[in-house]
Amino acid sequence: MCKVSEMKLLTLFLAVWILMPASHGKTPSPEADTIFVSGNAYTGATPARAEAIAVRRDRIAAVGTNAEIQKLKGKNTRVVDLGGRFVMPGFNDAHLHLASGGLAKLRVDLVGTKSLQEMKSRIAEHARATAPGEWITGRGWDHTLWAEQKLPFRQDIDAVTGGRPALFVRVDGHIGVANSAALKAAKIGRDTPDPPGGKIDRDDTGEPTGIVRETALAAVQGKVPAPSPAQRRRGIELALAEAAQWGVTSLQDNSQWADFLVYEELAREGKLTARISEWLPFEAPLPTLQNHRSR
Repeated sequence: MCKVSEMKLLTLFLAVWILMPASHGKTPSPEADTIFVSGNAYTGATPARAEAIAVRRDRIAAVGTNAEIQKLKGKNTRVVDLGGRFVMPGFNDAHLHLASGGLAKLRVDLVGTKSLQEMKSRIAEHARATAPGEWITGRGWDHTLWAEQKLPFRQDIDAVTGGRPALFVRVDGHIGVANSAALKAAKIGRDTPDPPGGKIDRDDTGEPTGIVRETALAAVQGKVPAPSPAQRRRGIELALAEAAQWGVTSLQDNSQWADFLVYEELAREGKLTARISEWLPFEAPLPTLQNHRSR
């Protein structure tokens, strides 16, 4: 019989509990894959609490007393002692963008920075682990929370990015600050006109300050390379880990097709820790939808 930490236990059990209603006191066969004993489990049924749970594959097979559930133990059954810990069904998130949230974890988190210097410090730390020429991106700064309340300029970002192109979006998502390399990549210079629906801030000499607004921001964002398959997977793994940490075991997701392929890959490897219902873009061409439906 094995003991597990509270966090590992909660994550493991929540991942299976929500999948099937509890069956109190029943002893279906064949043997269970895993048995959880000596717990305090909320069932959502009658009776409301159970002492033990049996799991077969990815379904709850039965809940009941230790004695009842031990009857499902076979020679290959793993037994986990809950040690009296409370267990409950997993939560469902009805609307999220899992992959986007995961990719955000790979970028510079600027939420809560209290000064330009703190913003630069976070960027510099990230830059040290970034390959030369690779874009650095992030989001969340808000200059109105800083004592000086001044917008950052491209020269501020140039000082800590080592020539790598960089773009950092403000907390509201409507403006961003790009460094000199990013402006060059987007072909934004002294003579570049403001795009329709956007604005390129300029200093007294007419040179761009690095602040780009609305469609001008979108023009720079369009130059940021798409995440590599490895980056996409790493981000999704981080997002799934956070979901499990908070007990989210099923979700309705709006992500890209490339992200769905990562979910498939994780499922094949037995590493997908949540049930995902994926949104499909119904305005896509019919052959595309048919191909997606067949997966």
